[in-house]
Amino acid sequence: MLGHASFRVKEFLPDRMKIETRLSKQTSRGWVSPENVQAFVTLQNLYGTPATNRRIASRMVLSPRGFQFEGFKGYLFHDPLRDEKKQINTETVELGDKTTDDDGKTTIDLNLERFADATYEMIFAAEGFEAEGGRSVSGDTSLMISALPHVVGYKTDGELNYLPMGREHAIDFIAIDPALKKVALGKLKLTLTEQIFLSILARKENGNYGYESVKKERLVKTETVQISAEGWKYAVPTATPGNFTLELRDENERLVSKLCFCVVGGGDVSRSLEKNAELDVKLNRAQFNSGDEIEIAITAPYTGSGLITIESDKVYAHAWFKSSTTASVQHIRVPEGLDGTGYVNVSFIRALDSKEIFMSPLSYAVVPFSANKEKRRLRVELNTAKLAKPGEPFKIAYKTDRPGKIVVFAVDQGILQVTGYQLPNPLDHFFQKTALVVRTSQIVDLILPEFSLLRAASAPGGDGDMRLNPFKRVTEKPVVFWSGVIDADTTEREVSYDVPDYFNGTLTVMAVGIAPDAT
Repeated sequence: MLGHASFRVKEFLPDRMKIETRLSKQTSRGWVSPENVQAFVTLQNLYGTPATNRRIASRMVLSPRGFQFEGFKGYLFHDPLRDEKKQINTETVELGDKTTDDDGKTTIDLNLERFADATYEMIFAAEGFEAEGGRSVSGDTSLMISALPHVVGYKTDGELNYLPMGREHAIDFIAIDPALKKVALGKLKLTLTEQIFLSILARKENGNYGYESVKKERLVKTETVQISAEGWKYAVPTATPGNFTLELRDENERLVSKLCFCVVGGGDVSRSLEKNAELDVKLNRAQFNSGDEIEIAITAPYTGSGLITIESDKVYAHAWFKSSTTASVQHIRVPEGLDGTGYVNVSFIRALDSKEIFMSPLSYAVVPFSANKEKRRLRVELNTAKLAKPGEPFKIAYKTDRPGKIVVFAVDQGILQVTGYQLPNPLDHFFQKTALVVRTSQIVDLILPEFSLLRAASAPGGDGDMRLNPFKRVTEKPVVFWSGVIDADTTEREVSYDVPDYFNGTLTVMAVGIAPDAT
């Protein structure tokens, strides 16, 4: 199988009517409020006379939509009406049938007030039938609906999930109204919190005790700010590493903007311990070329040493490192010969003097990236006239960023809409994500901590006795003693068993026997 294609053949029948749909509230930009929105439908014969007493079937489709506008490219707007915990699906509302009047017109009340607690795109579609009730023509119009008087958006100068510590970064905030005009907002409450994780000893459902991570938010700063009509620039605090959340609320305590950012660098940063053998690893980019240096932000549950490898079908590069803090930034260079999907594999070993002795001594993480994808990209530019006239040549100018071979083609937009055609992306096809085939074997998770630290942590006190060994030695066989068949009577005798040195636990001694006169 080398490839496949599909096509559609349809019989063309000319329409004998035309339909026009419009809404009582119209806007080419922005959004409108849901109050008092009506739809007007006009049905005519092709020769210009009104199509009277014809059936009009209509419906509207409500689709979730975010605040994204061409004039504010790069800005992310927060929708206070959307609940992130709830899934919003597309909904179709049937509006019933209407009949055109003597002028071929009809009016339909949409009653959008019942959907005022959400932001969505409303598509109104109407279908007008011929007098015989068979063939029909259809038309539609769309509008963005929201009850919000304004929204707040922000634009960053870098990736918020990877902000190097100590570097200057800024976030631009703006506020716009339904007409997409910038407006001023005053008395906004800014709250900056840091996400930290606390490890607690909790009792599980089976009665055993184990360590669990509890996420806490530590208040860093709160202040009153305002956004002017020109906007407001916020300087991101990057003095200390960590995960932070910034919120803006209005006078009614309604959330108008929220964003999270991560400052990476060396320091002591807490992390979730739900998976105690998992590192938190972030790369500064998702795509690299040969020779580029990958910057890796590593957050570990303890201090120690580690190994970084670049892998795919084999190990291409490696680097050792040591960190005296739980958060650090390491580097490794992408070698030659790696194309497509690569993986950064980080294995981190707990330091012998670390007090985190109740966690696995080995933590690891694997993060994928794309290598040398841009080197394979051929950038093509096409320039054409805005208007094409029948009978006249239509010139198409093209150029590429380097020598290559291309194909230029033009297709009727109507055909593309019918078939749902999507422009193919050969680069994504040939650079699909591949699996990591390197197998990693290790025995470092059997490393025991310093005996002095273990003894200090195991010292009894309070209401509990912590003298039980918290480690599971999977390489040692279970302790079992078997005496064989021995004689027993009313005289007390002994049998000896040498307990192995590695055993530290509880022995259950049992005996089974049979009397000589038993049947």
